[in-house]
Amino acid sequence: PDTKIVNKTYQALIMGHHTDESLQPIRKGVDIGKGYVTKPLLNKDDLQILEHPNHKSTIVSITIREGKNRQVRKMFHAIGSGVMKLKRTRIGKHLTLDGVNGKL
Repeated sequence: PDTKIVNKTYQALIMGHHTDESLQPIRKGVDIGKGYVTKPLLNKDDLQILEHPNHKSTIVSITIREGKNRQVRKMFHAIGSGVMKLKRTRIGKHLTLDGVNGKL
């Protein structure tokens, strides 16, 4: 059956001062255990560094198209960074935490 892919966007506070370069493995796909490798991120915007609250942490926005259990946490763990805070900010194109975006 052809299932529609739904993007899920999260905002994560991760340990470490990260750069686009240090996050590169996540863009390409990482092994999150049990031999499962995440799919590469399609768009540049799928992983964005939003800010560095201090020199030991980074806030990122990440959009994934799959939904394995605790996937985002495992992805950052795979590059040696823990997730301190994680919240989903968007599901699909129009549904955000604020409600539905779009014209009625």
